Amino acid sequence: MRQWTLCDHAAGVWVETVDLGPAELGMPDCRITKRRLRGGLSDGVDLVQVTCGELSVAILPTRGMGLWRGSYRGLDLGWQAPVHGPVHPSHVVTGERGGLGWLRGFDEWVVRCGLDNNGAPGPDTVLDNNGNPITVQLDLHGRIANTPAHYVSVTADPAQEVLQVTGHVAESALFHPLLELQTTISVTPGSSRITIADTVINRQVVPAELELLYHCNFGPPFLAEGSRVAVPYHAMAPRDKRAAEGLGGDPDTASVRATTSLAPTAGYIEQCYFFRPAALPEDGASLAALIAPDLSRAAVVRFDCRQLPCLTLWKNTAATEQGYVIGIEPATNYPNTRAVERAAGRVVNLEPGARHGAQVMLEVALGEEQVAGVAAEIGQIHDTASKTTHVQPHADFGPT
Repeated sequence: MRQWTLCDHAAGVWVETVDLGPAELGMPDCRITKRRLRGGLSDGVDLVQVTCGELSVAILPTRGMGLWRGSYRGLDLGWQAPVHGPVHPSHVVTGERGGLGWLRGFDEWVVRCGLDNNGAPGPDTVLDNNGNPITVQLDLHGRIANTPAHYVSVTADPAQEVLQVTGHVAESALFHPLLELQTTISVTPGSSRITIADTVINRQVVPAELELLYHCNFGPPFLAEGSRVAVPYHAMAPRDKRAAEGLGGDPDTASVRATTSLAPTAGYIEQCYFFRPAALPEDGASLAALIAPDLSRAAVVRFDCRQLPCLTLWKNTAATEQGYVIGIEPATNYPNTRAVERAAGRVVNLEPGARHGAQVMLEVALGEEQVAGVAAEIGQIHDTASKTTHVQPHADFGPT
């Protein structure tokens, strides 16, 4: 095993650029580079590029170890946001526009939302520095995506045929929760799979709340008119009246309407659907997939329902210039306000020193045979699920 430390704030280690090829890594057709971007909104953003055979992924330590872009066999993984990114966190004022400022930096393929909160902007009650309850305004999707990592390393293990990038990101302040994300992102030669293995640790000596959501975003060539998201579920409901508009009022056809994409549509207003995903009973494994209309390819998101028991489908099939995208979002909770999710019992409570682990795997299925295999896997789980479809917002998922 070979390891290189790129950043260790505590030890005073900083490496500006790295170029590790097959000779250094001990693995053919593999390369890891690091550079700092210059110019525009990206000035000062560190980018770690991992290439492993026909798979590549760009990781952003400056933006909470998010996955900015990817590709597999020439197919783009991610989407084209109306944002000239990646955007340095210094340009993101999360509190603007009623708490929607987070969107100024949002153009990643996979971005985490959390850790203290991950949902819609809104009021919540916290304790101030004197231990008194006060009302504060929480912003959209939390802080982790705009927080730089304080530790980054890369590892090559030729014996196990794996490349890994590890990062540690801390959400910390005096008289605030102290949460630390430790992530390892892994790829293997000959595979289309990227594994994100995360642990969130409560560094405080008092209990802390945790909300964690993986915003996995896909545009063309996986997204097109007629693309559909296959997901096994016990129950689903629209987030709000706008999402209910897309269901047509018939429970027998609502799930198909919810999970099928339109062509790019100017002026489209986002629709979100909440799912309680179903899993294999023996291990909690579940998955969802965005399947192209001609069944030639699919983007797959795998997760464990014991770690991430909630799933949101975000449909933003707006004009291409506005961000034509669908998001598959496994999470600890639904992205309502934290007050709503706390009342529903979906906020994770971490005791002092406690950890919450979560693993998400992203992969590409190519060709009708592979795509059919993924669809069959989802269908096998779905056949055992209760499949309750609500055509209006439901109290089990949030405000009605």
